[in-house]
Amino acid sequence: MSKSMSRRDFLKSTAALMAALSLSSWARGAKPAHAANRTLDLPQPSLQETPSTLATGALMADIAAGWDGTLWSVDTDGVPHLFDPLEQSWHTFGAGFDAVAWLDGTTYAFQGESVLVNGVLESSAGLWPALPASFLLQVDGAAAFAGELYLFQGGRYVAVAGGSAPVALTSVAGWPTTAAWADGVVDAVGVAEVATTGVAAPAILLFRGGEYVALDPVAKTVSAPQPIAALVTDPALLAVVNAGLSSLRVTAGTGGADLTVVQDARIWTLPAGGALGSTYADALAPTRLPRLARAPEGRLGALWGVTADAQVYTHDGAQWSPVATPSELTGSTVSLSVGADGTVVVVQTGVGPGARIYQYDGAAAAWALLDTVAFYWQSPVAQVAVGNADQIWLRNADQTVWQVMPGEQYPQANLGVGATHVTANADGTLWHVDGQSANVYRYISEAQSPSQAIDAGGN
Repeated sequence: MSKSMSRRDFLKSTAALMAALSLSSWARGAKPAHAANRTLDLPQPSLQETPSTLATGALMADIAAGWDGTLWSVDTDGVPHLFDPLEQSWHTFGAGFDAVAWLDGTTYAFQGESVLVNGVLESSAGLWPALPASFLLQVDGAAAFAGELYLFQGGRYVAVAGGSAPVALTSVAGWPTTAAWADGVVDAVGVAEVATTGVAAPAILLFRGGEYVALDPVAKTVSAPQPIAALVTDPALLAVVNAGLSSLRVTAGTGGADLTVVQDARIWTLPAGGALGSTYADALAPTRLPRLARAPEGRLGALWGVTADAQVYTHDGAQWSPVATPSELTGSTVSLSVGADGTVVVVQTGVGPGARIYQYDGAAAAWALLDTVAFYWQSPVAQVAVGNADQIWLRNADQTVWQVMPGEQYPQANLGVGATHVTANADGTLWHVDGQSANVYRYISEAQSPSQAIDAGGN
């Protein structure tokens, strides 16, 4: 009896295939032309299962191998992930925050010299030019107290309203003198808007070495250190906090205190008497933490992705940044792919004749129209797959695959089976699945023979 591959099995096996096998085919380089229908004598690939459980707990929706050997995925909520081969685990991908603070309905999320104010990107220097330069470059923490926003950096704090010099934390009455606290430097900053363990609200919470103290920045007093476990009693949330945090907020809840923790690119919430939950922190930084329609492609430092509403993003190794999308694609859905040589292509999907194909011109920082799908095209375009500038392929909704030849009639790949997803290599190899069998298929475009089936062991 033939076996059908579940989406979970397909994603796990494709991860191994793309990460382990594609690299070998990239390294082989170009081969001489072969006669049509000749089978090439190539090494037989083998597959190894890769973990598919994501950091968010959501299901994996798509996966892609970077040209530098990295492995990327996106979950059903659009959150991108990067695979750590040493830990054999997936991590949410996207820069977190140095600090997060809340004041009178406004959220301030700090990233280096930038601060996102209710999601709008600003510069700290532009907002608070009178502050000392060290507070404008990066902060260790931020918190609101008595209607004022305070920033913490290098063992000092200052009110953003200006007019007062920074205060050394070691000068505050009652500052602890144990080794962890002696230099005044803190790991993170939070706020208690209601009374909590060892804290008479309101107070700013300072965290260091598994402990916390409560600071009154106006009276310049601080409480005695207590273990974080006294404040965060939920074991799962305590593990999150102990792994490092950007901010912690204690607010009034129903029947007790609610806890909010910002860590990396995630927001964890624990309502009083409720269950711990987490969400992607894109609400704090929508242009820095996009939700992607497909797994990102490219390589670290030159990574590309696209959202469901056709907004293209690129990641330079530090941050995601939006890239202006061609106006002709407004309102369209698009597919994006990146080749080994850095070729970036987007194509309209759901459109047959007239579908536009664009290639990104890095020198001009603009999109150039590569071609328009010809009038004879019968089926809507579903996907683009790029190996390099000479290996650009389109998959149609009817599961056929065609090589893009601008200005010419596109040749159809002789796959032998329908393709429901396809990936291209720079040497002309195509990898695809048919959505029905437990097979991954390899197509050698030079040979022009039907694709070779590789049993992925789905069950």
